Amino acid sequence: MSKNKLLLSSLLIGGLVQAQEFQPMGFDSMGMGGAGVANAKGSIAGYYNPALLAKQRYDSEISLNLGIGLRENNLIDNMDQLGDEANDLSGTMDTLADNFEGPLNASTKSNITNIQTILGSIGEGNGVQIMPAGSFSVQAGSYNIGLYVTGSLDASMVVDPNKLDLIIKKDIAGTTLYSEYDLTNDTWSTPTTDATEYEARSLEYALDNNEIAVELSGLSLIEVPVSYAYTIPLGDSTIDVGGSLKLMKGTTYNQLISPDEDTDDFDDKFEASEVETSTFGLDLGLLYSPTKTVDVGFVAKNLNSPEFDIYQSTEKVTIDPMARIGMVYRPLGENVDIAFDYDLTKNDTTIEGIKSQYFGGGINFRPASWVSLRVGAMKNTAYDEEGDIFTAGVGFGLKWFQFDLSAQQSTDKGYYDGDEIPKYTKINFSLISRW
Repeated sequence: MSKNKLLLSSLLIGGLVQAQEFQPMGFDSMGMGGAGVANAKGSIAGYYNPALLAKQRYDSEISLNLGIGLRENNLIDNMDQLGDEANDLSGTMDTLADNFEGPLNASTKSNITNIQTILGSIGEGNGVQIMPAGSFSVQAGSYNIGLYVTGSLDASMVVDPNKLDLIIKKDIAGTTLYSEYDLTNDTWSTPTTDATEYEARSLEYALDNNEIAVELSGLSLIEVPVSYAYTIPLGDSTIDVGGSLKLMKGTTYNQLISPDEDTDDFDDKFEASEVETSTFGLDLGLLYSPTKTVDVGFVAKNLNSPEFDIYQSTEKVTIDPMARIGMVYRPLGENVDIAFDYDLTKNDTTIEGIKSQYFGGGINFRPASWVSLRVGAMKNTAYDEEGDIFTAGVGFGLKWFQFDLSAQQSTDKGYYDGDEIPKYTKINFSLISRW
């Protein structure tokens, strides 16, 4: 198995996959710590909070957004090492079987030590999550229609930590025998015909039965919402109410693949697990404006808990309702936004054991109609391993045709091939037209 082959095959297969979390989307919010429930007015309002359509800045707005993100937890470097020829997993197990009851050379012993150390360090909650996102949406007055694509391809390593011992099965003269290799003393135990310990502790057994394997799973989600909002006057204050009825097409992926399998077959096997389901979803939003400079927003997404089928399973992927609140303060009118958002629900991601519940905010400064500058930060309060995530963005160009670039990056780092990589990062490019 060549270096990086297993890793790259695991990450580049298939299409979009959905993580069941409130992903940052679009231009303003990406650079402001993900805040958007009270301030993402215009064409992106149908995603963040349809009630914002009642407070649009422009009569009409069109936007195209393209983004990609990565979340990593204790997997990339370990899979890279397992793909290294010095830690040849399949070759080492074959050598053990070929030398049943015989001595091993120093190279094979070193490989065994490295492999057991790597597999033992992977642990639960490991994974790599690639998160593409994109949208094309149009806002006209208090109406909005859009096409939103969110996804997350998850590759993780399934490892049973109780099955890392070197018990080997061998058929000799029509009898199946089991013997355990002692790495320290370079000796084998007396062969036995009892398979109990083999099935309970053996690394060879775990590999042959997908108890140590690469798992690929996720859900790509295409949403087409039609959104509308209206205002209820309350003396000097107002409440805006909005809703989105959306068509939803979800594609689930679920495949368990042996690390020893020929990676040329990964594409076909992953695509074979693809299952498409069409349904609908309902989002509702509120925006309370006690003064002209303060808005407080609330949104509940997927209130009907949309469900999607899974390959060869009677179970379904359910997208649970997500709720988020936000607030924006405009000390200088429309020239400056100071906004914050917080997830009221603890949401799933496609990496098992990692939850998503973000608190974040930032500042959007618009010194002129042709430029906007944004900075912010956010924190996953349900998962400490990402650290703080800093965000920034810039938009420039004429009002009717503007470019925008935003990025997010965590302070905590992982490793790949000896180099540091952020555990969470995202980038988004947008084109916006307003009139």
